[in-house]
Amino acid sequence: MATPDRRLIVAANLADWHDASVRALGWRPRRTRTWWTCPTPAPNIYHSAILLRPVGHGAGAASALAEMAAHLDDPDSRSVSVCDPWDSLDLHPVGLTRRAAGTSSYRPAPDRGSGTGDDGASDPRPGPPPAGPGARPPDPARELVITTVTSASDLERFEATVIKGFGARFPIAPFDIHAPGILGDRAMSVLLGEHDGAAVAAAMAYRSSGVVGIYGVTTLDPARGRGFATAMTRAALATAPGRPAVLQPTPAAGGIYARLGFTTVGPYAHWV
Repeated sequence: MATPDRRLIVAANLADWHDASVRALGWRPRRTRTWWTCPTPAPNIYHSAILLRPVGHGAGAASALAEMAAHLDDPDSRSVSVCDPWDSLDLHPVGLTRRAAGTSSYRPAPDRGSGTGDDGASDPRPGPPPAGPGARPPDPARELVITTVTSASDLERFEATVIKGFGARFPIAPFDIHAPGILGDRAMSVLLGEHDGAAVAAAMAYRSSGVVGIYGVTTLDPARGRGFATAMTRAALATAPGRPAVLQPTPAAGGIYARLGFTTVGPYAHWV
């Protein structure tokens, strides 16, 4: 039996998370069988295009390139960031440059209770330790209080934490990245971690395509090295405890996710 291409799920969930996020900003994404695209009026953290399936060579690649050329010709596409979850399509012919590469990761559904199993959020608390070779119980980070963001004021604090954690440039006006509209999406969970009343960590989870996608896990520099990133990831996983999980980790965070049971499923490429 052939091994399923889990990057299809990675791409679908990534596109769904993008779709919900940019629609909340008032942008207008589009989706075809091959591409998720969004004419992006300004630089942001989001991709402006995501390849949804491998296209191979010949006619499939030519068709995908023609779609991308049309997207790039849109006058509203003033910022370009393209993700190819297979690192397989050469986008030089449409004038793009391969900027970076990374890997996508997958974690099977835990062999335990199915939890909510739907697109509703459950209590974002860490579950039991993962099983398997090399697994170890994480730091419970008991002093970290993790809550689900439900108000615009807390979303503003969450957004500021994300900006600081990832080193984005200030000033960024509130809700330039994460608009309040995402709080009404039942598939989305926005998680804020606080220590001594101060926001120090953040994470997001998006439930679609049968998996939970983990996004935006970050810890502010003074609070790093205390197990907070692991705690935030566990909280995100706990929003859909019966589902497999997907993410695209930074190289620095690879060890954290490996200990949580994630394995690499293949490379992706980032084009600009």
